[in-house]
Amino acid sequence: MKLYNKPLSPYCAFIRIIAEVKDLPLKLIDAPAGPPLPESFREISPMRRIPVLVTGSGETLFEASVIAEYLEERFPEKPMLPADPKDRAQIRIIMRLLDLDVLPSIIPVLLAGPANPLSADKAAKVFNHVHHALKTVEDRISSGPYALGEHVTLADAWLAPTRFLLESLRRFPGFETILDDCPNIEGYKTNAEGIPEIAAVLGEMQDARKALAKAS
Repeated sequence: MKLYNKPLSPYCAFIRIIAEVKDLPLKLIDAPAGPPLPESFREISPMRRIPVLVTGSGETLFEASVIAEYLEERFPEKPMLPADPKDRAQIRIIMRLLDLDVLPSIIPVLLAGPANPLSADKAAKVFNHVHHALKTVEDRISSGPYALGEHVTLADAWLAPTRFLLESLRRFPGFETILDDCPNIEGYKTNAEGIPEIAAVLGEMQDARKALAKAS
């Protein structure tokens, strides 16, 4: 299988973590420069988003949550969703909150960089929205070592890259206290670094961040 990838993208990191846990070989293909990705990339991803997975049979799949579900169903030997439907629902709630409320709010802040901080009013609005979503996640995860349950799940695959970016976000004006009342999410950084499959991907993200800082 092939994955169109950017090492610092949390959405690509989700899929790389799943592949690590399930022992799936992935050939990583560097996605074009962006965002925004070039118009020509629509031939691969109609909405010009990554990750994109090309399956062994040549089918092209896009959207991280869709790829995750495909890999979970196609390679069930090492499941990342529990058997209980209620537990599955809790994991999907965590994934959706991070996917729809946290990441779309914080990524523009991080991309703009500390040299272009938000106004105080705008920062407060983003903070409140993200904080509310994080508190909802906080109430649903454990103190570790895994986000939920006794092994790595899709909740971990989503939470670990998000937690990595939150560490950067809290250095921005107005976001210093974003995790102050989220002890489980705060402590999850250490937990994630102790899970080999996740630590490998976080290391790739860290290397990419250092390379980006050096280039700029």
